[in-house]
Amino acid sequence: MPERKNSRRKARRRKKTIYLVLCALFLVGFLVCAGLWIRGELRKEEEKDTYEELKEQVAVLPPAETKAPVETKAPETSQPEEQPEERVIEIPDLELDWTALKERNEDIYSWIYIPNTEISYPVLQHSEETDFYLDHDLDGKEAFAGAIYTQNLNATDYSDKNTVVYGHSMKNGTMFHDLHKYEKADFFESNRYIYIYQPDRTLVYEVYGACEFGNALLPYKYDFETEEGTEEFLEDLRNSEGADNHIMEGLEFPEDEKLLTLSTCIANHFEKRLLIVGVLVYEKEYTEGNEIS
Repeated sequence: MPERKNSRRKARRRKKTIYLVLCALFLVGFLVCAGLWIRGELRKEEEKDTYEELKEQVAVLPPAETKAPVETKAPETSQPEEQPEERVIEIPDLELDWTALKERNEDIYSWIYIPNTEISYPVLQHSEETDFYLDHDLDGKEAFAGAIYTQNLNATDYSDKNTVVYGHSMKNGTMFHDLHKYEKADFFESNRYIYIYQPDRTLVYEVYGACEFGNALLPYKYDFETEEGTEEFLEDLRNSEGADNHIMEGLEFPEDEKLLTLSTCIANHFEKRLLIVGVLVYEKEYTEGNEIS
């Protein structure tokens, strides 16, 4: 009998020890995870502050109205050619210190701005690593939010048939998060232009489509050097399925159209991307002495 009692006591002590060890391991694991989460959140806030500080240095001046002639593709009819349409495009005047931006990072080559959003960021491109800025910020430091960037498959003068610009959709509202505003029809219809600034010019793109799309890398999937490849992409865009997809019907593309595609993630849909596709409709060049500072 005493031996049986002793064995029971030992078994209880063993169970208690195992329980305490498991509790300790759980507590350690919880503290480690909590520490990593807090560290990650603090890092995200630091990254946000970095870009907010930079954006505060950029003054958005009242827009200047510009009459922009738009050369559209000739219709396939025997009718006489129509004169190029003239429209008034308001171009926000951003004060950008390109010398300071270049001193901060040579990879900064343009600035993207979309009115009525928080999107006002430098655009970067790494010469060697294609997706370096996927997880590095504008100072080249590892960062959850990364930066707004293009792959080195694209030229930095926006001369390609389709320039694809990437950015994360951060829950704190930074980077390309506000592209999701284009999923609402009223925002899509009333916010028509995307502006790209470079030291010697401003490029104006009119929004053609906002669509859910596959996550394939576009420059690899489509041959944008050919008219057929570009049209295949636009056809796939029009045929893409999404409850909040929008296409600007009747938008006439300029001759030798050049596209700008903004690409960001969709929460909980890793196999999809949200694409905002714009068409270059106007380019304002700055003569020497009148360039953006």
